[in-house]
Amino acid sequence: MNASIGGMTLCDYFSAADDQAAVAVLQSPGGPGRAELDVLLLKNIDPVVAITQLEAIMTGCSCEKASERPRSGRLLSSSEDGSPFVVSLSDILFDALVTATQDDLVHFAEL
Repeated sequence: MNASIGGMTLCDYFSAADDQAAVAVLQSPGGPGRAELDVLLLKNIDPVVAITQLEAIMTGCSCEKASERPRSGRLLSSSEDGSPFVVSLSDILFDALVTATQDDLVHFAEL
């Protein structure tokens, strides 16, 4: 989900059980935080660029390759809705996040 305050993009990065649950958050008053999902609110970070960069770091591929993978930054919500919107992760990034240890995450954050 996203919003804009003073020209800065605000995005809620969250996890959901599946694509349908993620899109359903758009109908939840208060967004993913109120839907009791794990949420990270970030300012001025494009979700598609962030997803691609994170996948490249975590899997050792190039950003170009990460952006070409199926589901990477794919719009899940209706494009007619405008803002807010929900995008997906690639299955490879999903697997990398699920299997990452705490030490892995610290290492990736340092890169």
